[in-house]
Order: sequence, then structure tokens, then C-alpha cells
Amino acid sequence: MLLKLFSYCKNKKEVAINFFKKTKILASFEITGGISMRKGKKSTLVYILKNFIFMLPLVILPAALLGFSNAFSVDNTPADFFINYARQITSVSAFTMDNFTYDLFNYFTSVNLSANWWIYLLGAITLFFSLCMTISAVERHMRLGMRSYSSIFSMLNESLLSVLPYFLIMTFGYEFISIVICGMIYLFYVMNIGGWLLFALSFAVTVIFYAVYMVFLMLSICTVPSMLSDGYRFNVAVSYSARLVSTKLKSIMLKFYGTFLVAWLVKVISRYLFTTMAWYPMAVHIIISILYYVFWCMFLPVFAMKIYNDLTEGVRNDIRVSLF
Repeated sequence: MLLKLFSYCKNKKEVAINFFKKTKILASFEITGGISMRKGKKSTLVYILKNFIFMLPLVILPAALLGFSNAFSVDNTPADFFINYARQITSVSAFTMDNFTYDLFNYFTSVNLSANWWIYLLGAITLFFSLCMTISAVERHMRLGMRSYSSIFSMLNESLLSVLPYFLIMTFGYEFISIVICGMIYLFYVMNIGGWLLFALSFAVTVIFYAVYMVFLMLSICTVPSMLSDGYRFNVAVSYSARLVSTKLKSIMLKFYGTFLVAWLVKVISRYLFTTMAWYPMAVHIIISILYYVFWCMFLPVFAMKIYNDLTEGVRNDIRVSLF
């Protein structure tokens, strides 16, 4: 059927058809203006770079608030907890957990408990609306090939209902796991377990529970895209996402957490230079912290939509490469 349709074409179009057959790339053939190719896959980072200017207004406010509030928050991650504890063990100094919130939970919670907590709270609220608008924009762009701010606001009501349950479950799920981890570490502490044994037990508990959370995050990553694209209810969308992602779970986790590790290391290096090197400008540290959140506000929606399209073999109408 395809060869009959293009029997009158010139040689260069016949060559293009043969290329299409060999590579099995999804194509849309247009008699006028040559042949345009629509590929089914393209890197998440490539999409972000090509659409950075369009997406930036949607994410800049929460990224600026979260980036600024976290730029001056030091010693507030699980890695900091273990580093500080290891230093205390090697220096034979006493390790205490008299204040459960600030001596332990402050390291594991995603909530900023510093003096800039109100900036963090505003950032968290605007982050939710930003994710709603961004994933609406990405979904419409990939499905229809259209980029428009007006369409984003018209779809905001629908995306709110899709993003809200997922946002709440992932947020409270992380906090619940953090409380469980801290509770077990504190239990080891009150049982008079100390030294490197306490370090090893605490580290093992942290790795196990965070690994469970990371797997659940990846298995449910397609929940919101399936709700927006297919109209599934939340519980059905979670189940559908798990079935889709489970077929390529290892590769998806490697892509996501490999990207996370690189971005996190950049942030950690910047914070280390800021806290230890007097020559390192404060402005550079703040900008890197803001860019870190800009990147993740863009990466999460794009990654979720891309993985969903890849696994469902959907047509990406945002991708078109003209052959001639």
C-alpha cells in the first residue's frame, strides 16, 4: 500500500521509504514538503534543552524559593548524619540524641526545619502547582505537538486532580519512612548500642527502607501520565504504572538514579566549597542550588511522560525531523 502511494515519487523519496522500512522508525509521509520522521524515543535531557525557555517560567518560582532556603541549610541530609557520626567516632567524642527532632529527624526529613522554614513552605506549595502546570504542558506537547500557556491553565483543573493524590502519597510516604528509620536508629541508641556497630546498623536500615521507597517511586512513575492520557482513576493508574514499569524496572531505575547521583554530587560539591573555602562566592552557591531545583522541576514531569510514551509505544508528536 505504501509503495503504491509513492510510486510516482522521485528517487530520493523512494530511498527515504526504503530507509523507513529498514530502520522501522514510525513515519508520517507528506506528499508536499518531503517526508518527515517521528521517532518514538528521545532523551529526557534533550527534551529539556530544546524546551528549556518554554518550561522555565513554569518552574522558576518554586525553584528559586526552594533553592534559596536550602542554600543556607547545612548538615541536613542522611549523608551528613553518617559523616558527622563517623567523625565523632574517630575523634572519640560523645554522640548524643537528646533532641530527637534536631539531633536525628532533622537529617532525614524533607521538611526544612531551619530559620528559613517559611520560604521552604512557600516553595513547597508553589512546587505542587508548578508540577501540575509542567506535566500538563509536557503531556499536551508530546500528544498534540502544541506548546501554549493558555492550554496549560485550561488543563490545570484536570492535572490538579491527577497530581494531588500522587504528590501527597509520595511526600507523606517519604516522611513516614524517615520517621521509621529514625525510630529504629533511636531504638538502637537507647539499647546502648554505640560505636561502629550503631553506625553499621543505622546505615543498613537506611539503605533498606530508602531502597523500598525508590522502587515504589519508579513503579508508580507513570501514574499521573496514565491518568492524564487515558483517564484512569488513581488506583487503576498506579496498578497500570506498576505493570508497565516492571518490564524495564532496572534500566529505568538506572537512568533516573544515575541522573540523581550526578545532580546531587554537583550540589554537594558546591555546598562543600561554600562552607570550607572562603574564596567561593555565595552568589554562585545560591545559583547552583536554584538550578538544581529548576532541573528537577523539569526533569520529573518530562521523565514520567517519556517513560510512559516509551512503554506504551505512543506516538510523540513533539518529535519531527525533516529528511529533505
